[in-house]
Amino acid sequence: MTARPDHHSAAETWRGSWINFYQYRGGQSHLGLIISATREEADKVRAVWFEGVAERAKLGLVMAVWVPTWEPYEIIGKFERRIADDHPSVAKAKNCIFSTAIPHEVL
Repeated sequence: MTARPDHHSAAETWRGSWINFYQYRGGQSHLGLIISATREEADKVRAVWFEGVAERAKLGLVMAVWVPTWEPYEIIGKFERRIADDHPSVAKAKNCIFSTAIPHEVL
């Protein structure tokens, strides 16, 4: 679920902060809540997120993100199927098809 940009891209020379980007099968996407000082730290944040997703799945919980606010939450497994995979405001972590750290620019 992770990818690295082309080694010749501007991202490889970026010296600023980083934020994680997530894309889902249902078309949803969002940025993470944590801004990291380095790409490596952002990669670790993403790894911890997906480890937590796997651990909660063992307990019958589905992790999701409320897209408008980027806030994560748990869905009890038996209720998860009531929320469509392409719901515009709910991104289920199990449907993540791509994630990567991207340069974060403060506007």
